[in-house]
Amino acid sequence: METSAKTAYNVEDVFLKTSSMIYENIDRGVYDLSSDKSGIRVGNESFAIQGTKGSTPGSNTTKLGSSN
Repeated sequence: METSAKTAYNVEDVFLKTSSMIYENIDRGVYDLSSDKSGIRVGNESFAIQGTKGSTPGSNTTKLGSSN
């Protein structure tokens, strides 16, 4: 899929598609999460990513694997 960092063309779509594929592979057990060689760091369930929108820290958080 073609993307452009300059115009942001398809950047979000490709990110979401790639992260979805990684999540599905984790769910199916494709990666050995007990090994650092997988390149995937497993965190605790309460880990959240801070969004760039919103003026208050923590006002735009998304939990990984969340249905929201």
